Amino acid sequence: MDKLQVTSNSSLCSFRTFAWLLLIFALTACTIFNPAIPATTPTVPMQVEVEEYLVYTALIKSLYTDSPALQVILNDHTELSKIASAEKITELGQGSPAIALDFQHRNLQKYPLQDHLILAAILILISNEDFKKIIGPALNADSFYAAFPNAQGFLTLSRVGFNPARTQAIAYSAEWKGPLNGAGYLYFLVKTNNQWTIQTKILDWIS
Repeated sequence: MDKLQVTSNSSLCSFRTFAWLLLIFALTACTIFNPAIPATTPTVPMQVEVEEYLVYTALIKSLYTDSPALQVILNDHTELSKIASAEKITELGQGSPAIALDFQHRNLQKYPLQDHLILAAILILISNEDFKKIIGPALNADSFYAAFPNAQGFLTLSRVGFNPARTQAIAYSAEWKGPLNGAGYLYFLVKTNNQWTIQTKILDWIS
């Protein structure tokens, strides 16, 4: 009887050891083959948001004279054609990885823009393809200004990256006024009393 009991206890211990080993293996396999998605990955809205248009309004008013007699010719899609370095973006975001990450994720693809800007100037949205047809291979500025006599240039905007509280923003603009007459800028904006103002502007490229 004692021999049977010892054998039974030994078998139970072996079973428990095997069960623990099996559990450890399963947990390890889950960690290796199904790594967790970082919680910091931002969710990108599939259309440009109202708050982004408020940032765009502040940018355009800083670049152009906002007059009913003038035209703002804007690329009808967001674009980040000349990607600024990650170091510049992080620096501009005051060292905040969240705002830099949000900006980078929002600009992984192009998004359509609509006439939701608060401007006195006349806003005209045209595609980048139509813009290229107008200026032709020679990048003819005369053709552009003949089509849009009151234009101040052709402007392309990125999507806007925000901090979680939506009190800080990063944006990018690329402006063409003619051959060898263009520039790209990164902006850091802050929101105070429901108004977006540019705090820092960094030249990214110039032609």
